[in-house]
Amino acid sequence: MSDGGEDARRVQTHMHPGREHWTDWFHTTMRITALQQKTKSLHGEANPVVKEAAGLSTRIDSLKPLLWHGKVVEALDRMGDMLLHMELIRASSSAAEKLAAGLAEFEIYTRNNRESFRTSGSATGKESGSARHSGSRRSTNW
Repeated sequence: MSDGGEDARRVQTHMHPGREHWTDWFHTTMRITALQQKTKSLHGEANPVVKEAAGLSTRIDSLKPLLWHGKVVEALDRMGDMLLHMELIRASSSAAEKLAAGLAEFEIYTRNNRESFRTSGSATGKESGSARHSGSRRSTNW
């Protein structure tokens, strides 16, 4: 288990090449929280185009359950849509630029760690379809 950073992932792979590696959920949620903080700075913008993007907070928050349940492809699709939307407004404000950069970084983090996200009901993380809870003791406060 690691924070999902590239260096940590390489060391783990080098030391234990045949083992599965899991991304620590704490570090994933911290990245989402940082993105949420960046959306708050959009609320104070006078530019109406930027104000429209303030609704991204809900869309960013929707990534948590997707990643939690191993639906990484769907999460990446949503991030791609958000990044496309951010391309239209990022030049309008520095707050929008920072949010777009943070979202792009999180998209890369998620893409690099897509194999190490696990569903709450599967040890392999390969489940698809609806999420199942099979005795998981993880907290789901979203």
